[in-house]
Amino acid sequence: MIKGGVKARWAVGLVVTLGFGAWSVVNLVLPIWLSGQESPLVDVLRLLSWVGLAFTILLAALLIRFASRGAPLVPASTSQNIEVDRIEGNVMQVGGSYHSTKFVTIFANLPRGVKVAAIVTVTAQLVTTVLSGVAISRLGRIAQDVSTEVAGTSPGSAQLQYSVTMSMGMCKSSWVVPHDTGPVPVVRDGQPGGTIQADGSLFSVTFQGTHSVAFKLESMRAEVLTRKPAVGGVRLNPSCEEGLDPRSFVVNLNKPEPSVIGIPGKQESTVIPPPEFPFVVSQSELEQFNITPVVSRDYVEWQLRVRYTSLGVSGEIVVNNNGQPFRTTGTMSTEDTYCVNLARLDGNWSWEPRSAENPCPERMTVSQIGLGGTWEGVGVDSGENEGKMVVDDEFVTWSSRGEQARIRLVSVDGVRSEGGEELIVSGADGDVVESTMATVKEGDRVSFWQWRGFPQKERWKFITQMKEEMFFCRSGVECGG
Repeated sequence: MIKGGVKARWAVGLVVTLGFGAWSVVNLVLPIWLSGQESPLVDVLRLLSWVGLAFTILLAALLIRFASRGAPLVPASTSQNIEVDRIEGNVMQVGGSYHSTKFVTIFANLPRGVKVAAIVTVTAQLVTTVLSGVAISRLGRIAQDVSTEVAGTSPGSAQLQYSVTMSMGMCKSSWVVPHDTGPVPVVRDGQPGGTIQADGSLFSVTFQGTHSVAFKLESMRAEVLTRKPAVGGVRLNPSCEEGLDPRSFVVNLNKPEPSVIGIPGKQESTVIPPPEFPFVVSQSELEQFNITPVVSRDYVEWQLRVRYTSLGVSGEIVVNNNGQPFRTTGTMSTEDTYCVNLARLDGNWSWEPRSAENPCPERMTVSQIGLGGTWEGVGVDSGENEGKMVVDDEFVTWSSRGEQARIRLVSVDGVRSEGGEELIVSGADGDVVESTMATVKEGDRVSFWQWRGFPQKERWKFITQMKEEMFFCRSGVECGG
């Protein structure tokens, strides 16, 4: 047997297999395995794979062309004397002659350019395949590090971090002190000692990666750990109202399985649509979520769970208050309300009991604030008729366009003038317990507000959880915006 012959069909098959195999690994397998994550090494591999594929097609075409032209053939039925040193390929010795058994392509007869193309193509595809294996191994180790680090077992690797800010300032944070107390200093950067977060208060969670690797936050849900009757005591009331920031969510803790609902925000005069998952964070890209838990009659210990993916790895991170569950209580059982005394000019503010110089909301009845009875509504922006509301001491029944919602009042408050003779401002919050409306859904928190500066006293502003605003007025009263 004489070595050195290369059959054309084997050469073409080898080159095509290597070429399309490497191209498929880089362009089809890697993107699926990485779940859309990018790496500079992947870009280099893609470039190499396309170059190699081009050479593959070119070389295959050349080999097929020269194979079809072939080398001189020796028919199977013919025997003749041939000099051995002129033959490359597979031959058989028959007596004193050499007999060619099959079609043979003489590699030595191929042009120099085809030989060079073959060597370059095979080398490029081998290098691309090897580098693809290296990339999968390297990125796989990073992904494994990501997975274990979120659980806190692999320090120094890429990780998803979060920080919680419980105090968002005296305009957005509200607390309950479980016992009667004196003045409580305002804590600008944290939670006042011995307090529990009150229904409707707000805190923030900020997510960030510690590596250039991106983390995709897929979803967020709340998990109830403990549920008890609401805590009594003193409510530390927010002392001003501020617009909602983007990335705001309401957590309805009244439900056994709480819902997390994105609500619209505002940037100056621009309304921002409700936030929707997913979000992407990394070392240079942060996301801050503003969370408002609402609960009517219970004390709830709870936590958040956020699903994420990164480099093909899926996981879930538990978000809590420095290792402890969030604690939120309804305020229906509180006996008193303290407010920040803004009359202090030295900036040493504290929550203090109600006084002449520190007007503060006090618990009232529906009849005391004048909310009872029947009201007719109109949209603030749309001007459309929004139906009727009938209000009693505990519930509001709202009917509009053949649909209905039933709202349970959870707080009714009013602020009296300095002399205590009339109300300056009054309001009520309620939870939607039944609804066939698209405007409000079961579990939503809604509000009623009335400022005595309105042109008519017989008019209330109604605000839905999704921040739609309407006016409701007594029959016969002009109710436009």
